[in-house]
Amino acid sequence: MFDVIDEGAIYIINGLNKNNYEAYLVGGCVRDMILQKKPEDFDVATSASPDEVKSIFKKTIDTGIQHGTVTVRVNNKSYEVTTYRIDGEYKDNRRPSNVKFTCSLENDLARRDFTMNAIAYHPQIGFVDPFDGQGDINRKIIKAVGEPGQRFNEDALRILRAVRFSVQLGFDISPPTIKSAIENAHLIKNLSTERIRDEFFKTIQGRYFDKFKLFAEFAPYIDVGLAGYIKENMDNIVKYAPLCGGGLTGLLAMFFYNYPPDKTESLLKALKASSSLARSARLVLEAFHTPALGYTIRKAAGIAGYEHFEITVGMHMSIAEAEGGPYMAYAEKLSRGYDSVKLNGPPITLKDLDINGGDLHGVAEGKLMGWVLKYLMGMVLKYPFYNKKSLLMALAKRYVEKAGPNAHCSNFI
Repeated sequence: MFDVIDEGAIYIINGLNKNNYEAYLVGGCVRDMILQKKPEDFDVATSASPDEVKSIFKKTIDTGIQHGTVTVRVNNKSYEVTTYRIDGEYKDNRRPSNVKFTCSLENDLARRDFTMNAIAYHPQIGFVDPFDGQGDINRKIIKAVGEPGQRFNEDALRILRAVRFSVQLGFDISPPTIKSAIENAHLIKNLSTERIRDEFFKTIQGRYFDKFKLFAEFAPYIDVGLAGYIKENMDNIVKYAPLCGGGLTGLLAMFFYNYPPDKTESLLKALKASSSLARSARLVLEAFHTPALGYTIRKAAGIAGYEHFEITVGMHMSIAEAEGGPYMAYAEKLSRGYDSVKLNGPPITLKDLDINGGDLHGVAEGKLMGWVLKYLMGMVLKYPFYNKKSLLMALAKRYVEKAGPNAHCSNFI
């Protein structure tokens, strides 16, 4: 089970032990190994002080030294090494105002969030598990260490972490822990939007999406408009959201498939998602709501781009597989149409036109040139064989003559 511990972590533990300090793997890496999952990283807790850790290893970084954490670099990989500690008073429901170093591993484990994350492991000594975290892992239970209300008041992010772990692992949250989480849900308002965003994104990437219904209890305290959408669409969210590929963009698009694209973009920006991610989700949704016809497939692919439109096709196919019936015929038609567009490569964006703004000087200027180009794009989307410079110039001149200087692009569909 524990043959996945990498050489760097072993090197650090051995280095500390040779200098008469205790050292154990702690936290998520131990939990993941018990679950027979390969850990993403390895964290070490030690009786050595930060200065003592730095004296033992050549390459270190003071990443969180005020809280006892030193990053040790081994073979170009980073490992967080943290001194056993007892947290001081939490004043902001997020971080302790100070920490006190201790020689007791059990005291260090007692400050952690859930029993499954409060297990230490040493390759020769074995487990140190004062709160029966292994038992709770075997029972598939998420349980707070000690009194749940105290844990959540110390760090309100633990409320959302409990839901995230439930969705990721398929575990239930123990009744006292979930009861306390709901009672303390108002503390979520004290968290930064960035922290909430990170937990939300990790949660929707979990495997056991039937557990996501718990999130509805806490969404009202996330002040970006999530609560109303989740309440109205929970059944379909649980049914469809896990089905789509396309990475985080695809997940978000499927999650918000029943929400207007522009509002989805605004909501994601309010969650402090990157502008590119919010825009990508909007483009996928705009394409998703475009009917599956030859012209509109070209139009949607032009608006969204091939990469985003491919996610849209995946969304339709995923829903079709869940629904069957007429929706499957629709999704297959869309998929065939998209394959044809990709294969034949018709013009779908302004840069594909056999004409540009420079060609139109003398025909249209300023805003009118923009309208003309959009009009020409609309015509070429409908009739790809129009994409010849001579024909486009003729269409542009006719458009300007007919519509006049105050023209707008009413014909661009």
